[in-house]
Amino acid sequence: MYMEQSLESFENWRDSQYDRPEPDTEAPNEARPAEGGHDTKHPVVFGPIEVEKTDWLYSGRKEADAGRGCIGHLRGDFGSTGNEFYTSWFDHMPQLNHAAFRAELQSVVEDLRNAGGLLSNLAGMRSQCRSGRVCDDSYGFYAETPNYEYCLRCTPRRGEYNFYLYCYDKQAQREHREHREQSEPASPAPIRKHKKQEMER
Repeated sequence: MYMEQSLESFENWRDSQYDRPEPDTEAPNEARPAEGGHDTKHPVVFGPIEVEKTDWLYSGRKEADAGRGCIGHLRGDFGSTGNEFYTSWFDHMPQLNHAAFRAELQSVVEDLRNAGGLLSNLAGMRSQCRSGRVCDDSYGFYAETPNYEYCLRCTPRRGEYNFYLYCYDKQAQREHREHREQSEPASPAPIRKHKKQEMER
């Protein structure tokens, strides 16, 4: 069950995230973003998502979220006119929702909101979405930065939620893999069978 924040605009969502106080001390096992994030001067480029990652366009089970480092997803629509912008944020792993991530997400969404972008308005989405991967009745896109992966599902139809943007933490993925490898028992060495020597006849 994810926590929903019903918001009138991405700007309101962004401001509400910035108002969240950062903890004074970090939890000992809390994953923090690595240094050297996305260069905001260069927009993130979204391309067709790979077939093997189309599941990342949807909410998964808790175990899948942990393996993928799913921070959460942003759901939105363009309203009745096709030119509005309404969003709701859903936390999947709140401990990964750091200020560095929120700042990068703001930049990514603003790039998508630029004129002609996938999230500029309903008409802009319709004109570009066919370059994405067809996923059921929607279109899937993918982009990554040094620290995060973004999977965008677009549905260019009026009266429906028009997009879902899923966000994944690469450092959390690496730590999950390392933890899984360390916890898996080592395979026992194979038992060598000695060939019985037959008596000479």
